[in-house]
Amino acid sequence: MRKAGLTVKFTSSKRVESQISGIVRDNVDLITSIPRQYLDQVHKIVLESVKRGRDMGYITKSLQERFGVARNRAILISRDQTNKATEAVSRARCADIGITHAIWMHRSGPKVPRPTHKYLLNGQTFDLEKGLYDPQAVRLKGGGFRGQWVKTGELVNCGCTYRLDISTVGAGMAADSRFGVRCLVYPAATVEWRAAA
Repeated sequence: MRKAGLTVKFTSSKRVESQISGIVRDNVDLITSIPRQYLDQVHKIVLESVKRGRDMGYITKSLQERFGVARNRAILISRDQTNKATEAVSRARCADIGITHAIWMHRSGPKVPRPTHKYLLNGQTFDLEKGLYDPQAVRLKGGGFRGQWVKTGELVNCGCTYRLDISTVGAGMAADSRFGVRCLVYPAATVEWRAAA
């Protein structure tokens, strides 16, 4: 955003706070390697990690010590939950400042990347609330795939992220002629940018 001349000052919003808890709960509920009666505790651990700023080591250590999860499995859960929470918070903050679209960026995470993410979704512009349709999102037990709408970082081991499409931010706003600065104020952030030189 700095390269585009934008300065964004974030403040925490109720939208972001409520989405963090809800998204973490939904994602934790998908964990199958930990007994269901412990998922509330895992939810608290992941929330604490998010508040600490992506402290994956805390999640890994807690899962190993409290629930006897094997190290490699704990690392996978930690990375997956942290990535999902981070991407969700980022999308909520974008919505708070009026950015609705982004460009999908494939990042290789696992040794075998998802072909649809690498070759089909990569570089596509998408609505941050809706995501993109991945025709091979879910591998079926009997073989084959089922498609569904997905967002970056949402599927297990998905390391994909996005680049913001800021082409519509502040569209139709007039610059302040006294300072050459345009300013857009949202509940969670103030976005300001200087007129192009």
